[in-house]
Amino acid sequence: MTDVERYSRLIGATPPVNPDGWFAGTPEEQKSASRLARYITKVWIYENPLPDGADDLQRFDSASCRGAMEAYEASGGTANQGVEGGSLFETWAGHQLFEKKRHSVLLSDAASTLPIDGVTRVSLLSPAELVAVLEDLLPVWNKTSSASESEAAALMNLGQGGHVIRLRSRSPALDEIYYFDSWPGPSLLCDTNNKAGLRAQLAQQSPLRWSITRAEFEQAACALVVPTRALTWTRYGEALCPYAKLKETDVFTFFHLREAELFRANEVLRVRRCVTRAEGHDAEVEFFLDDSDVVRLARVSTDPRFAVVHAMLLADLIVHVFAALESQPDAGFDLAAMQALLARAVNTKNPSSHVGATLTVTVGLIQTEKGAQIVAEILPA
Repeated sequence: MTDVERYSRLIGATPPVNPDGWFAGTPEEQKSASRLARYITKVWIYENPLPDGADDLQRFDSASCRGAMEAYEASGGTANQGVEGGSLFETWAGHQLFEKKRHSVLLSDAASTLPIDGVTRVSLLSPAELVAVLEDLLPVWNKTSSASESEAAALMNLGQGGHVIRLRSRSPALDEIYYFDSWPGPSLLCDTNNKAGLRAQLAQQSPLRWSITRAEFEQAACALVVPTRALTWTRYGEALCPYAKLKETDVFTFFHLREAELFRANEVLRVRRCVTRAEGHDAEVEFFLDDSDVVRLARVSTDPRFAVVHAMLLADLIVHVFAALESQPDAGFDLAAMQALLARAVNTKNPSSHVGATLTVTVGLIQTEKGAQIVAEILPA
């Protein structure tokens, strides 16, 4: 008995595809949602400017495309019908639009011939590097709770075509990778469902989880599509600004920042801590640098008393750091907006955020070794 036959008895077989292109038994409500999603990724993205800034993605409303979809279908369009998969570009664009976050593609050099036209953030990795980065992206699997799981879309080569699965977690040694497959019935990575020699195993029935080995993933993975921010602490994070260039801006000259210590945060990033002082109160600015001395993220922190006595100065400092690292001007983020974020964080004790085109700043009151601190963290959006 094959694995596909065995698992079909446990969780049900893959239903046949009807002449209309849908799996038999698919509810009409699910068809309607799928038609819209597939219209956006199969038609709309080719006919309209594609949002790529985080602020624009937050404003994107998929429901606003329904009228255009209905007109497309009325004219005889059928690209949004059925269960056919999408290209790498369509997968990347769909994740950006429906998750409302900027995404990056990590492409295996074993699949380097895949078209990447239109994808704005791509890194080329060896198959071994692609699987190794999962140690940073995926949590260790907790069989009793799925609350800590993350998600990374993986485009897999099945031998007869491609298929996207959603990686959720991993084993402690990264020898097993656990994933969700939206394909009804046994996963397409199970033995007789593919021609790539993959033999996925059923790891859990509820919630449904499949597993493949590290060797299988390394063999068959073509690309990962992941939120750009999730890569910040890895070798493939987004470069914001060369530190040498940053030192020439008002961030250093106007605020009289002086460099203090330099230490390593992890094997990828070092931290350059800088300090400015006003009337006996210090504000620290930490720039996290990669090995090329390029800033990946920044953190401004100070005693809450500084935020009260020098609220405007602190807000101005954060705005200047944000503006120096943001690649696109952000007319909606000014001194008044930053002061409002600071006041909200101090008064409610809850974090507050502003999303720009490529960066997000989050302000909160947290407990540290120094006691309570107001912290503003500036990360890729």
